[in-house]
Amino acid sequence: MSSTEAVENLLLKTFPKEIPVSSYLLYMFLATPLLLLDVYLYLAVFHLNVVSASVSFIIGTVIGLLLMVVSYHKTAYAKWSKLDRTTEPPTKSSFKAKTSAYQSAVENHLRLLERTAISYSVMVNNAIFQAFLMVIGFYLLKDKVPDELNFVVTVTLSAVFVRLNSETAFKGVHS
Repeated sequence: MSSTEAVENLLLKTFPKEIPVSSYLLYMFLATPLLLLDVYLYLAVFHLNVVSASVSFIIGTVIGLLLMVVSYHKTAYAKWSKLDRTTEPPTKSSFKAKTSAYQSAVENHLRLLERTAISYSVMVNNAIFQAFLMVIGFYLLKDKVPDELNFVVTVTLSAVFVRLNSETAFKGVHS
């Protein structure tokens, strides 16, 4: 394969619709501190016993983690698609027949699009998640359900809202 074909293949590269294993692990790594922060927040605010509430924390964290991972990817895919449509890759003419430099510039462009999309996705989804968590957990459900159940319900509902938002963004790409 010639270097021109390699560059053309790079330009045809797209952000995957399905979550690759490497991205799945990255998203889990990025969502874990958010959910552990919420566990700490519930321990500090509601003065829960770690041992007695551990099952609730595990259940809520796992549900939240799975929903957030899918949400991160769907939002990142939608953002990547928008960036891909609105930005231009480097042009061949600007590299004056230096195909290796051109190929490197195209790779850097694609990497930048992917990093930007993932960063945007994590930032937006975490902000939405935390906002819903605060409203649902500390205002709406505070006196209505036991504190351990409050954590599970709040994390699940917040993650579901984030998931719905990401699904809306994802569907917006295909409409």
